[in-house]
Amino acid sequence: MCVGTTKHDSPRRRWLYPVVGRASGVNRRALLLVPAAVFLPGSVAFAVLSPPHTILTAVLLGCFFVAGFGFAVAGLRASVPVGGRDVPWYAFAGVADVALGVGMVLNATRMLGGGAEDAFLSAVTAVSGLPLLFVGVDYLRGGRHFDLTAFE
Repeated sequence: MCVGTTKHDSPRRRWLYPVVGRASGVNRRALLLVPAAVFLPGSVAFAVLSPPHTILTAVLLGCFFVAGFGFAVAGLRASVPVGGRDVPWYAFAGVADVALGVGMVLNATRMLGGGAEDAFLSAVTAVSGLPLLFVGVDYLRGGRHFDLTAFE
């Protein structure tokens, strides 16, 4: 067996381990800081610097802010004490994924204003948000379908 693999790893996934694998010592959860670095400042800058918003735009920006905050917490902390209970990192990542998925679906509704191109792009955006919703709900449930230990 290769270094950094487990008995459940497929040969197709083994090539990744020397780069960001368990044996390399790289914290994979730190990769969650990348979307946090995009969504947190982006949503704040858009909210502050853009013209007045509609309710839909405000909710969309709120979704992107929650996603950025959730990804930041998940990337920085293994757990956070909330009300006498430790909330694990994957709960924050799950909330972030759900918020991002909802934001994508809301953004798709905003795009429905023009012709056939807008309708196609809106449908693709909405359908792209559905896997994020699924992943987020699975993370909130503790990783029934996705292996959360790969990030630890």
